[in-house]
Amino acid sequence: MKIQFTFLGGARTGQSETFSEPFIQIGRHPHCELRFDADRDLDVSSRHASVMLKAEMFTLRDLGSTNGTFVNGKRLTADHVLVQGDVIQFGKSGPKLEVQILRDERPGPGTAAEKSAVKPTLPTASPEKSKKQPPGVRRTPEGGGTAVRVKAEVARQTAHLRRTTVILLGLLVLLAGAYVWQSVTASRRIKTEQNKLLGMVDSLSTALLQVQTSSASLQASLDSARAETAQLKTRIGQGGSTEELAALRTQLSAAMRRQQSITSAASIDAGPINRANKDAVGVVLVEFADGTRRTGSGFAVQSDGQSSLVITNRHVVTGADGSLPTKVGMVFNGSKQNFRAEVVTVATEEAADLALIRVPIRNGTPVVRSIAPTREPDAGDPVVMIGFPLGLDMEMGGDWQTVGVSTTLTTGSISKTLNERLLILGYGAPGMSGSPVFDRNGAVIGVVFGGQRDSEGKLLLAVPVKYVREILQGH
Repeated sequence: MKIQFTFLGGARTGQSETFSEPFIQIGRHPHCELRFDADRDLDVSSRHASVMLKAEMFTLRDLGSTNGTFVNGKRLTADHVLVQGDVIQFGKSGPKLEVQILRDERPGPGTAAEKSAVKPTLPTASPEKSKKQPPGVRRTPEGGGTAVRVKAEVARQTAHLRRTTVILLGLLVLLAGAYVWQSVTASRRIKTEQNKLLGMVDSLSTALLQVQTSSASLQASLDSARAETAQLKTRIGQGGSTEELAALRTQLSAAMRRQQSITSAASIDAGPINRANKDAVGVVLVEFADGTRRTGSGFAVQSDGQSSLVITNRHVVTGADGSLPTKVGMVFNGSKQNFRAEVVTVATEEAADLALIRVPIRNGTPVVRSIAPTREPDAGDPVVMIGFPLGLDMEMGGDWQTVGVSTTLTTGSISKTLNERLLILGYGAPGMSGSPVFDRNGAVIGVVFGGQRDSEGKLLLAVPVKYVREILQGH
């Protein structure tokens, strides 16, 4: 008994996958049996739902997904037995799957074609009127008599039957030959595709083996990619149908994109960028009138010897109602001094989650070395981020008021530019609001403002540099 899923929406629209396994996990995680696109099907959780085969029934279960699972428009609150034609949706606006239950069909006993007995048609002769024959004369019937005519008619009709039989046998031979040819051609095509995929996965394994990194978080992602590649090689080596190989090709393409991002992130020389800019980065501390406190990251972009201008996120320094905090503080890297600060302005554009604060400090502060021109980076470009992922709650080697605060360096690569957002594939950065994003030349190209849901901190969202330049105009 098998189950087939057809994608009715999302990145894989039009594709189908068929399973006979007793347990199928659905989501964007690389280890899911039925996998959605990790970059584009963002309404689907990493491990969203599962399908189990029990007692000749496929049962759907939600795995605590963020956006919920819907069957035929109704949200799933308990296990659901799938039936033919069910439509599963992942989130109210997410992609859909159509369900087909494929039961094993055994052909019943064939019915032999009945042979038709050919009955010759005998000519009917009108009774002739009696005629007197001359004495001693015997009349011979026309055409040689009745027996001769019957024999000729039988020969005529059986000849037609023989011709029909020969034609039918010829068609059967042609059909059988076409079937054999098609089967052989399909097998060769599958074998060719299998060999091609094995060559691609071998190239991917070689590329991953050549990547070297000193980053513990990046090394963990690298190890995971190598394990996934080994698993893909095993599954491709086992072969399968054209549809199964197509699904494996999709998974392999996604793995190759991740390898390129990891290679890109590992290629950047983050040490000089970190040393040149880390002292310009600090923790922003705010307190609102109702006693609510919040922290984020920020970085100094200008200093006149009396005060410094710091970029951070708008959501760090504003309340849910848009109100400003009653107290703002700033603690720079390597320091335990909490300097009083004030909000200068917040960006009004919906796309620009940015704010500008002023920190009065005698002799000023270090500032970031460079802000890039207004441009969109290319997908695959490596980046470096410097900030405080967990604010003052992160481990700093002791009480920060005694030992001071210390920045965290993370690497990544540009995944895509999406609706005036930079989507960054990062490694080990579970939230760095207000952190500067640097390119390989050490210039600021964006500001982190959040992370993609269910990505475990690996997909970060950043405001492009053009909005940084806009908010600095006139200051």
